[in-house]
Amino acid sequence: MASRITLLLACIFMLASVSNAAFVSTLSSTSSQASQENNAGFKSFSDLNSFLSLTPKSYKELTGKKLSLKEKLSLKITQKMMKKQSQKAASGGTLPQWAYIVLSIICLGWLAIGIKSNWSGNDWWIDLLLYFLFILPGIIYALVVMNKYY
Repeated sequence: MASRITLLLACIFMLASVSNAAFVSTLSSTSSQASQENNAGFKSFSDLNSFLSLTPKSYKELTGKKLSLKEKLSLKITQKMMKKQSQKAASGGTLPQWAYIVLSIICLGWLAIGIKSNWSGNDWWIDLLLYFLFILPGIIYALVVMNKYY
């Protein structure tokens, strides 16, 4: 069962990375063609927010070319991944995922949550209370909240 899940996750990861690579190459080739054809009508993405706000409709307005379904999905996946990476960069402490899991298992999940959230928010307080009341819910809560940071 575990090998099937691992295989499924590997396939999903490969599909996402291939789709992102296809979109990036399509976007770069299209943007170079559009800049050669119409320098005044094509604006480059100078910041992350302008790329994250890009929609297939605005892409068509910029380049004059309609995105296929595969390219639309690649755009959305790439935007989601870039948004997640920017959130990771803006997060408080740097704690590898394996260290987070180890701290959670040895009943210091509240510490890991506090480091990752820069001691802001209520997640680490809730986890600390769950550890004091019952240990197992504290571990489970720390591992569930981990999805917020990784």
